[in-house]
Amino acid sequence: MSAPFRLTTPTRLVLAALRDADQPMWGFEICRRTGLKSGTIYPILNRLAERGWVEAWPEDSPHPGRPPRRFYQLTERGRPESPTSQTLPEPVSGLEDQLRRLTRHALTAAGLTQAEAARRLGISTKHLHMMLGGGSTLSLTRAEQILALCGQKLALHLEEAA
Repeated sequence: MSAPFRLTTPTRLVLAALRDADQPMWGFEICRRTGLKSGTIYPILNRLAERGWVEAWPEDSPHPGRPPRRFYQLTERGRPESPTSQTLPEPVSGLEDQLRRLTRHALTAAGLTQAEAARRLGISTKHLHMMLGGGSTLSLTRAEQILALCGQKLALHLEEAA
């Protein structure tokens, strides 16, 4: 007997991305649109395919130098179950954008450059730049680490917002 199927927020984000797309999407594009990591979306896509809500197929002619993509598309069975991006609550990226603004402001207020902060965190300047610019996910844990470098605590900012 299989476990009950839950429509978690990440599952709803994947379904909304597929429903809003005007053509089949591949995994990396779904990651980009939802802000979720591949380790989150691929298990979701597999569960949705097992349920018959999503169909998947490999790329016909792969591009030289990379493996073939796997395309995903919502089925007619999955369409009624899937939300559109307009029917979802404020996306997770809204919180992430707030975290980005907060951490960038904290770095500036502390007089720290991104290069110095990256060195102290043990990550590349490019990675920090990507996280603070929206090209990569900024986790709560990483935001807390950046704020700690600046002598601030995320919990205090969350209390002020509440």
